[in-house]
Amino acid sequence: MHGQKVREFIIKYLENVATKRDAKIGVINDSFDLVESGILDSMGFVALIGSLECEFGLQLDLTDMDLEDLTVGGLARRAASPDKQADVSETLPGTHS
Repeated sequence: MHGQKVREFIIKYLENVATKRDAKIGVINDSFDLVESGILDSMGFVALIGSLECEFGLQLDLTDMDLEDLTVGGLARRAASPDKQADVSETLPGTHS
């Protein structure tokens, strides 16, 4: 998956959230902090992850996230990286070998 498409999706998502809240968030770049910016709370972050997963047909492994992953660029890289996606067969009942 191409990181630029994921990045664009995240930015558009944040812009939509800001518009709905009538909030001004300024320039959104790779270092834009998704939580500390105040535009997303923890539930908003979970909703963003769910939207990413639906939009791009992936399942992100969030068990080893670090602070860098809480930025636009970090989350885009994580979502675009196959080794950061969860093994769906381990999470679905009846799929274990």
